[in-house]
Amino acid sequence: MPIFRDELPKSLEEKIIGEFSADMNASELEVGTRSLEIVQAVERKREDELLETVYTEAAKGRNGVIRLDDTLGAAHEGRVQTLVIAHDFHRPGYRCQNCAYITDQKLHTCPFCGGEVAEIPDAVEALVTQVIDSGGRVEVVDNHPKIAEFGVGALLRY
Repeated sequence: MPIFRDELPKSLEEKIIGEFSADMNASELEVGTRSLEIVQAVERKREDELLETVYTEAAKGRNGVIRLDDTLGAAHEGRVQTLVIAHDFHRPGYRCQNCAYITDQKLHTCPFCGGEVAEIPDAVEALVTQVIDSGGRVEVVDNHPKIAEFGVGALLRY
């Protein structure tokens, strides 16, 4: 492996996320499978770190929120930098027909503008759209105990 790595340009060498040894006659399937295992492990570590940061920031009352109601509030304020959501997490909700405020609480009148609030089938889908529209990033996480605990959370811009 050091011989191969030494021949790479620096710009490519910096992008290596892992390595494994393989027989010169290894099949494309075997190489692909082993490569995928490395990519999945790196992605899982990145997700672990992101979720730990979200949870810690929320617990300290700083630049993080967890659970749907707090995350919806932060999104309405345009504060969500990175939304983290559990795969298949959906909840009904309510949206103001005037200012587009989204909540998971049953309301008839918007607390911000006094507009009429209507039920929507999926507050989480509306949240994702709102975050993307405001320039935020969305990370969907599958089968992780932290995200399963609170469903959705976010790192905040401020």
